[in-house]
Amino acid sequence: EFSVDESSNIFWPVKTLERWVSSKDDITLVAYDDKVKAFLLSAYHEPTRKAVIENVWVSSELRCMGLGRKLMAEAERRYREMGCEYLVAFTEENNAASTNMCIKQGYSKGDRFNWMIKVLNE
Repeated sequence: EFSVDESSNIFWPVKTLERWVSSKDDITLVAYDDKVKAFLLSAYHEPTRKAVIENVWVSSELRCMGLGRKLMAEAERRYREMGCEYLVAFTEENNAASTNMCIKQGYSKGDRFNWMIKVLNE
């Protein structure tokens, strides 16, 4: 289940999510009824015309029903309209379902890299 917790740093901080949702370039898609059922977070870098799908999450009861693919297709459509030339998606190395969903959407596996992180505001 997806939730935001002010005291936890295992996911995006609330302030980051607020900036993300209000960004004019980045795309945030949410499917919900009484609660969040799925979401997609992506970031666009206009100078390189590259977008990165950072997260796609679908609630466990709705997985394998095409909702994640629909969110990705909608993000792709919007980025094409913005002039995006490259779309990259991150998947966890051991998450076969996410990797297979991306492959079915036309993505190919890239080279392996280390994801290096440095927090600047602590």
